[in-house]
Amino acid sequence: MEPIAGRYAPPIQQYALILRSSFRRIWLACLILLLSARGGEAADGPAASRPPSTNGVIVLAIEGVREKAEIQRMGSGQWDRAYEGQVLKPGDQGRLGNATRLTLRLSDLSIMRIGESSEFTITEPPGAGTTQGFSLWRGLLYLFHRDAPGSTRIQSRSASAATRGTEFLVEVDPSGDTFTLSVLAGEGELSNDQGRLMVRPGERATAQSGSAPRPSPRLESHQLIQWVLYYPAVLADAELPLMAEERARLEPSLAEYRAGDLSAALSRLPSLGAGLSYAERVYRAALFLSVGQTRESEALLSAGDGSDPTLSSLASSLRGVMAAVRDAEPRAQAADAAPVTATAWLAEAFRFQALRQLDSARAAAQRAVDLQPRFGFAWARLCELEMSFGRWREAGVALDHALALSPRNAQAHALRGFLEIRGLSSSRARAAFEGALRLDGALSSAWMGRGLLKI
Repeated sequence: MEPIAGRYAPPIQQYALILRSSFRRIWLACLILLLSARGGEAADGPAASRPPSTNGVIVLAIEGVREKAEIQRMGSGQWDRAYEGQVLKPGDQGRLGNATRLTLRLSDLSIMRIGESSEFTITEPPGAGTTQGFSLWRGLLYLFHRDAPGSTRIQSRSASAATRGTEFLVEVDPSGDTFTLSVLAGEGELSNDQGRLMVRPGERATAQSGSAPRPSPRLESHQLIQWVLYYPAVLADAELPLMAEERARLEPSLAEYRAGDLSAALSRLPSLGAGLSYAERVYRAALFLSVGQTRESEALLSAGDGSDPTLSSLASSLRGVMAAVRDAEPRAQAADAAPVTATAWLAEAFRFQALRQLDSARAAAQRAVDLQPRFGFAWARLCELEMSFGRWREAGVALDHALALSPRNAQAHALRGFLEIRGLSSSRARAAFEGALRLDGALSSAWMGRGLLKI
C-alpha cells in the first residue's frame, strides 16, 4: 500500500488516520450508509420476520444496557423492551435507563441519538412545513440530517424548538423545567408563551417555565456532543488490583468484558453500593465511558486518592482516551510518565493515532499485547493498525487472537468483515458485519462495511 502525505492509507476510507475527528466524522459519514443499508429492512417487528416499511420512526440501534430501553405503545399502558427494526408511531412513548442510548431514524431520514435517562413521545408533525414532531420530557437528544435541511419540532413542558438544518442538540433537565437548544449547523427557534428567540449556528439558548428564552454561553461543539462520540475500550481488567471478594462479585460483568461484550458487561454490573474501592470505580468508569458517559466516568475517576501508582496509571489512561477523542491537539506524553501497563500502552496507541503517528501507534498496540497477551481489545487494535499499513498477514494473526480471546468483540467482527472483503468473499464479509451489528448496533465501522458491500 502506497504512502499518502507521509502516512500509509488504511483500507477503509482512511479509517485509521485521524482519531479525534474520525470518531465523529466517520460516525456521521456512516449514517449515510446506515440509512440506505437499514432503511428498507426495518419494520414493526424483528427485522428478519417482518415486511419492509417506509413510514414511521425506526429504531436503528440500542447501546449500553439494552433491557433499559423501553417503549409503550399508544393506549397500551404497558412498557415493553425496544428492539432494532421497531417502528414507532405518533403517540408511542419511550424511556431509557442509565447507561442506555437509542438511535432513531425519523420519517424525513434524519438521525436522532437519544441519551441516557431520557423520556420522549413521538408526535404528529404540528404543521405543513414540519416533517417530524417529537416531545422530549427529559434527557438529551442529538439530531443529524444527512442531506437537505430537515424541519423538526421538539416540544417539552417549558418550551418548544423548531429546527431547520443538519445538526442540533437538545437537553431537558430531569424536572422538565429547563429546555436548552444548541445549534451546530442550521438554525432554530426556541419559544414558549413568554417569547421566542432565533438560534444561529454555534449558538445556544435556554428557556425555563414562566420565563422567555434567553441566550446561553457558547460551548465548543466537541463539548456538546461528547456523549455521542465513540470511546474505545482500553482497560486490561487483569491489571485491576481488585480484592478477591471484589473480583468474585464483579466476575459476571468481568467475564462479559473479557469476551468483548461491553453492553453485557454493563448489564451485569452489580448495584452501586457504599464503600466502593477505587479499583472498582476505575472499572465502572471504563464501562460508562463505552456509552459516552464522560461526566460519570470522570466523577468516578476523581474519587481516588492517587496513592496506588497502578490505579493512577489506569485512571490516567482512561482520561487520555477521553482527551484523544475530544481534543483537537492531544497533549504529548510527559517524559517521566512512560507507560508501564498494557492499558496505558493501548491508550497511547489511540493518542499517537490522533497525532497522526501511525508507526508509534502500532508499536504501542504491540507493546500492549506483549504485556498482556490475553487482552482481546489490544489484539483487535493491533489488527486495525496492521491493516492500516497493508500488513494483511499480520492483521489476520492479530485478529485470530482477538476473536479467540474476545469472541463477542463487535469491532473485531467488523475487522473480520474488511479482511473478507479484501479476500473477495462478500457472503462471509456480510456475515461478519451482521454479527458485529448484533453485538453493537451503533458500531460505525460495521455500518460502513455493510454499506460498502451494498455499493
